[in-house]
Amino acid sequence: MQILNYKLLLYFTLFLSTRFALGQVSTPNVISFGKSDYNAGRQNWAIDIDKDDIVYFGNTDGLLTYNHGEWALFPLPSKTPIRSLKVIGDTVWVGGGEYGYYVKEKGSLNFHSLGILEYRHVWNIESDGENIIFQLEDKFILYNVKSQITKTLDYFEGISTITKWKGQVWAVMKTGKIGCVFNDVLNVKHQFQELFNKEVRRVFQRGQNLYILLLDGHLYQYDGQDLVEVSLPSNLKGKALFSAISYNNDYYCIGTVTEGFVMLDQSNHIINDVSAADGLSDDTVLAMKRDKMGNVWLGLDYGIAKVELQSSISKPFSGAATYSVTDYKGKVYLATNKGLYISKDYKGFQLEEKLLGQVWNLKKINDELFICYNGGLMKFDGQKYASILDHTGVIDIVQYGNSNRYLVSTYKGLQNFIKTEEGYYYFVNEVDLWGEAKLINDKENGCIWVNIKEADLVQLKMTPDFSMDKKVCYGIKKAYNTKNGIVFSDGEQFKLYQNGKFIDSNSTLLKSINAANIEALTQNENRNIVAYVQNGDVKLVELLSDGNIHSYNSLLKPIGKNLNVENKFLDIQNNTLRIATDRGVTYFKVKHQVQFERNDEPVISSIEVVGAEHQKNYYPFNSEELQFSAKDNNLKLKLFTDKYTSDIVEYRYKFLNETEWSSWALWDEGLILSNLSGGDYTLIVQNRINEGKINETTLAFKVEKVWYQSSWIILPITLLLIFINMIFFRINRYFNKKKLKLQKENLEQENARELLELKQEQLLQYMEIINRKDTFLSKVKAGLDKMRNNESNKWSAMIEEEIHQERKDVLFSNLFSEVQQDFIKKITESYPKLTANDIRILSFIRINLSNREISNLMNITPRSLDTSRYRLRKKINLEQGEDLNKFIREF
Repeated sequence: MQILNYKLLLYFTLFLSTRFALGQVSTPNVISFGKSDYNAGRQNWAIDIDKDDIVYFGNTDGLLTYNHGEWALFPLPSKTPIRSLKVIGDTVWVGGGEYGYYVKEKGSLNFHSLGILEYRHVWNIESDGENIIFQLEDKFILYNVKSQITKTLDYFEGISTITKWKGQVWAVMKTGKIGCVFNDVLNVKHQFQELFNKEVRRVFQRGQNLYILLLDGHLYQYDGQDLVEVSLPSNLKGKALFSAISYNNDYYCIGTVTEGFVMLDQSNHIINDVSAADGLSDDTVLAMKRDKMGNVWLGLDYGIAKVELQSSISKPFSGAATYSVTDYKGKVYLATNKGLYISKDYKGFQLEEKLLGQVWNLKKINDELFICYNGGLMKFDGQKYASILDHTGVIDIVQYGNSNRYLVSTYKGLQNFIKTEEGYYYFVNEVDLWGEAKLINDKENGCIWVNIKEADLVQLKMTPDFSMDKKVCYGIKKAYNTKNGIVFSDGEQFKLYQNGKFIDSNSTLLKSINAANIEALTQNENRNIVAYVQNGDVKLVELLSDGNIHSYNSLLKPIGKNLNVENKFLDIQNNTLRIATDRGVTYFKVKHQVQFERNDEPVISSIEVVGAEHQKNYYPFNSEELQFSAKDNNLKLKLFTDKYTSDIVEYRYKFLNETEWSSWALWDEGLILSNLSGGDYTLIVQNRINEGKINETTLAFKVEKVWYQSSWIILPITLLLIFINMIFFRINRYFNKKKLKLQKENLEQENARELLELKQEQLLQYMEIINRKDTFLSKVKAGLDKMRNNESNKWSAMIEEEIHQERKDVLFSNLFSEVQQDFIKKITESYPKLTANDIRILSFIRINLSNREISNLMNITPRSLDTSRYRLRKKINLEQGEDLNKFIREF
């Protein structure tokens, strides 16, 4: 995991220019961890951090680790406390009543003991390159890493502490001696009376010098020759000082016994202060260590804390809902729902007992502070308070131009006041305008702008007789009073008011902002920063020197949820954005984020087999730890991002070669991967902080295949499946051929049936034609027979021949034989005595013709047909009662 180095000097140079409350000491964010959080002892004596950003604590119960959000405890075999530790490479050297080292083996930290001490403890550990030096109360134990030989150096005069300086291990003795351990002996350089029999708590390097911290509240500087006392702030004089570290060459931190943590600058001024009142679980700081992000970890007498010194967001006040913030005569004043809060000289805010209750607004006018509250209106000159109005609540006040006239927004509407030469304020009259009005004095245009919720902007101009000319500016939604003049919005773009009319603003920054639903807006004096509240979100843009515009919106995203709904307030003071919230005040250091970069990459801090014991692996992983058996295919992953307290981090994931991502979620309880089949996996995890830039990490792991997924099983099964598939293919092909043949036969039968029906229809048509023709010829013949002459007899004979000619029988027989050839063949074979005339009658019955239709077609009488049917019954041997028609149709 790559973490970018911070430009610390630039950071604190900037930090000094943005001291939160006009000289006040700043209180950074603090994250505290109690015993119930890390499940170990109360005291934490030592801290160190390895290359993977894992934090180690020397705890009462053993070695405590914080691995990217995961706590773990590794006790010593002797169950004694660890009072000192040193991380060198992959080894954690520890000391207390027992001393030795931890190394990571098979996914866990395993301890290798070098010895157990009686009535003594190891208080500090350093390395000179060849030896690990364990410092006890009166001796050094030197352990040669290469030869694994231990050597003891006794100094009965007593040893206070040791540290690494200029490539050597230096020691301060209880007798005031200072020297370095070299060639297995202490080489004394100097002895100072100021250190004689003093309890030296820490020695640390700052710049090129050593700094020596005493428990009694003194700090000395040693340059290798002289010892000079450092003048500490009055706040630390006489205090018990217990621990100290160099933050960098110019800044350092001191941990006290009763006052918590402080950070000091080059001039030894306190710039940061954190105590139990600010969130520490205890004021006694036993150990400190700075991480790569610039945070300082504190080992406390009770608990652990992380001080977010690098965070751009802080909360200097969180005691009440706040409506406005005003600087006045070296102090910061807060209008809150509990009353008026005033900043203290050192840090924090104090409630003014004279002004309790709802304070709506604060206005600084002509070196006086006006306090608008639910009991009326008061003014403050830095020494005393004076009441101006006390019969109704006041929301706002504004001076009219530079005159002695004032307009006050009250619960009962707008009221005019006048200020006398003696400094008294008197009511004059009321103004006919209602609503919770917020007022802006426009000296340049000689008017007052009135903002009323859900209404267009109103312009007021005062006449000499104190009456008001009122003008509604239709389409103009709001006016914003900034340090660079008044800005207006019509809901689409920002405007200025010049020469009696509104014109579009030519500001590059304002043009870049969508002007819809802007509830509050402010601008710094240099005109290169604009902050605003839009749709409940706090936003800020900065015009950079190269002409580009930088947005801080993602960093400010978490603040929006805490805005004061009743009154949106923000302003910019010395590059610090101050925001009123429903629980206090939040500060955002603008330039801080320009100078420094964060490590936002997500970390998979642990992998755990769900439902199994002792199957949890921690970051950083090795390849063996990321191979899981086939039955361990349900995994739980913990995700971590090194974020600030106010940040909101969301995650999503997918496997390599997948196209769909999971939805964004917090995953506070971890990510569950269920029912993983055997194979190699590459998991891709992405995060985004405050809905900002997307960052990514990957993790490769393997789940073993079940027995039937092995190559020795897969190959035979594959061959068997191929063989079975071939058999099924052949069987399927056989049945397909049979099916096709059957379909072909059915199709041929269907075609034959259709052809048969066609020919039957042709036969009927033919018989109908013949029948009609014979009927006609019979009528002609009957007429000719009545003439009784030779010629008529001749034609009558010709007609008779035509009616009974054999051609007609042959043609009918051929055509009918084609239609009913199977039937005719079958019935002829069964009953050989049937004549052609019998076959014709049976064929007509077969095609379902009635007796009348058959008689007409055959040109015989129905009686003759009945006789023929009787004879047919005899020939085919039908029994009495058996239906001839049914027999023939089913034959």
